[in-house]
Amino acid sequence: MAFNIGLYIRVSTEEQALRMEGSLESQKHRLCGYVDIKNMQQQNWGVVIDEYIDDGFSAKDTNRPALQKLIKDLKKGRINTVLVTDLSRLSRSIRDFCVLIDFFKETKTQFLSLKEQFDTTTAAGEMMLFNMINLAQFERRQISERVTLNFHSRALRGLRNGGSTILGYKVDPTNKSTLAVNEEEVSLVEKVFRTYIEERSTFATATRLREENVPFKGANGETWNTQTVKNILNNHSYIGMREVNKGNKSKDQSELKTFEQYQIVTASWPAIIDEVTFNLVQSMLSDNAKNERLRLKNAKARTFLFTGLASCGECGRPLVGSTGHGQKRDIRYYVHRPIEGKTVSCSIKRYRADEIESALENHLLKVINQAGYLDGVEKSVSASILSDKESVVTQKNSSSKALGQIDSDIKSLVRLQMQTDNMELQNLYSGQIIELQEQRKKERETLDRCELLLADIIDPKKFVNGLQEGLKRLQLAWTKANPKMRKALLRVVVDKLIFKEGQAQVFYRQINQGSDDGKSKNKVVNLSEKRESTKMNVKHQSQASVEASGDAFHMSLELFRKSSHNPMDQGWYIGKNGCGGRI
Repeated sequence: MAFNIGLYIRVSTEEQALRMEGSLESQKHRLCGYVDIKNMQQQNWGVVIDEYIDDGFSAKDTNRPALQKLIKDLKKGRINTVLVTDLSRLSRSIRDFCVLIDFFKETKTQFLSLKEQFDTTTAAGEMMLFNMINLAQFERRQISERVTLNFHSRALRGLRNGGSTILGYKVDPTNKSTLAVNEEEVSLVEKVFRTYIEERSTFATATRLREENVPFKGANGETWNTQTVKNILNNHSYIGMREVNKGNKSKDQSELKTFEQYQIVTASWPAIIDEVTFNLVQSMLSDNAKNERLRLKNAKARTFLFTGLASCGECGRPLVGSTGHGQKRDIRYYVHRPIEGKTVSCSIKRYRADEIESALENHLLKVINQAGYLDGVEKSVSASILSDKESVVTQKNSSSKALGQIDSDIKSLVRLQMQTDNMELQNLYSGQIIELQEQRKKERETLDRCELLLADIIDPKKFVNGLQEGLKRLQLAWTKANPKMRKALLRVVVDKLIFKEGQAQVFYRQINQGSDDGKSKNKVVNLSEKRESTKMNVKHQSQASVEASGDAFHMSLELFRKSSHNPMDQGWYIGKNGCGGRI
């Protein structure tokens, strides 16, 4: 029986991928050559089914897209043989390698390495295999330790280990391992510290710096905010000190190795701020943090059902819970998540929490159970999926054809390159190969995305049945559940909510039904793992819009605000879904 072969090819960095020796194309050429030789020695020995290429991924773990796709194909039985140029391409971790070998045994997968051709069916062969992967892991960890110790040694000497420069400093042109004072920015640093001492609040400091148009040194679009102000106020570099292993500051130092412990050493650059001012600011920051923790501890707990689910359809910003103080009672609102320096320009800036929570509760507990409602959803979903599938299949076929042509062109160029001794021609061919590799990478990504979409296309009937089952469980538990439990119940059925122009769009999660033992499953599909998918808008018989997006569908509730001269007096109405009147 012929082997169905999957070629696994990997390089750790883009720089390696561009080299001729050890490059992606070189690995592929060697693997295909091996298969050709084996087929000449033994007729119908094997056929290459697919290539799994991880371009620029380390072998320190298994979080690699092509490797994960290979594992899925092995489970499906699409391939039964994995071929690599050497063991380090597959893994440089003993633990991961053992897991992969056990998985190969479970799926009856043949594993072959061109460099280490050991018979793993014997005890001696298996021992040699693990010895080789042990050496590969040792090499990777040894390199990592050498780099870490070198960086630690430089840090103890007060030198910098790369990275962007901070406000007030620039890279010393005579020694790039240290910093020099940027005289043009010194006054800005002093102003930040002085303003904070006057305002005693990072929020007020950031606001004042923005209002006074104080220049900000950072990424494009970033401005003065609470965090950027804190970053400057907490930075020991401004008093001529350097923090070593800053990320381990909050850890138990006795449990860390010497080169991992947090400490402060004298830096190789001069100070800008005096220690008295710096220590005063640290004391004020510490007091503010303690007061904030005390305030939060004593604050009255309020539950907002939609926090983490709701967002604004106009600007895309999340909607979070907030409480306003009325004349007789506190009023709960959903407001745009505050972003310092950015104002809210949407037509509706806040929503009354009681009203929109009541509207959704009415929809989930009453409206969606009306006769024919879910039948209409199923018909719309079916129409959406059919249209979506046709477009994805067309794109897949186009990418597959383009991929085949690119592979053919690369093979021709590699053959021509090997046949000539002219360096100019070799460089020309190399450049063309690199361009084709980039094109191939894009086509492969498109093809993988199409395959994921086709694999994730759901059965409309199963989707509606799962939704109905989830809603029944929610409806049974809702009346007796406390606010925190209701929040959890809501997330089993609802994936997200989008509010725009008085309309609420509810995206439902897909709930899988049934199992091999006949019992129902309550598994919720993790939509965050899905790739970009095509979206379509359709109408069902009751004219509530349905949108298909991966495994999620949303129902538009058409919630309209009631006109009123009093901005506090607003109502939500539902229309176009077979249930008129106020919700």
